[in-house]
Amino acid sequence: MNALMPRALKEWDIICTALCEGSQMLLIRKGGIREEGGQFHAADSEFFLYSTFEHQKEELLKPQWAARLKQEPSVPPHKVCLRGYAQADCVLLAQNEQQLQAAEEFHICNNLYVEQRFNYNPYDPLTLMLLRVYAFDAPVQVEYNPEYGGCRSWITLQNAPQTIPMHPALSQENYLLLRRRLLDALGESALQAKPVFFTGEQDEIKNTSIISAAS
Repeated sequence: MNALMPRALKEWDIICTALCEGSQMLLIRKGGIREEGGQFHAADSEFFLYSTFEHQKEELLKPQWAARLKQEPSVPPHKVCLRGYAQADCVLLAQNEQQLQAAEEFHICNNLYVEQRFNYNPYDPLTLMLLRVYAFDAPVQVEYNPEYGGCRSWITLQNAPQTIPMHPALSQENYLLLRRRLLDALGESALQAKPVFFTGEQDEIKNTSIISAAS
């Protein structure tokens, strides 16, 4: 992998853990209060996973993940823990709750979480991001900057590391298999909503995936 980009996506700590363990590959997002236009935009094709602890709730997680929920970071207040790096395979729009219920094996949140996301600003789109995740061999701590705060999804890390030892959360074979199952579960309506595919000349997984999704 080339030098890492300094961009980061803020996400619940428990979801970052699941992504890096290969237990989740689908993100479900709507915009925060400080988002441009109040909507989530998948602005970057690769980014650090930035763990946050605000708004995590046990009642929005599947039982086995609710039991693992941490309410406080295990690093000093002036530090932020980074566990992994993600590349966006594709971005789609969810059409209804039934789609996400059919795809529940690909994320750790429960049906109440899905229902709340649909009901929050119901006229705004619910964005689905399919991620290829790389877990760091050891968590990385970076200095916290007040600019990272607030209810927004994307930030730019100051003095972000450019190289970190890491490994795929899922093997290429498993990723492609699960990806096909996920797109089948979401159905044709998700693909018809003008999905965005990100590609890279050195990323065989994405190139193969685009052919698969278009077939």
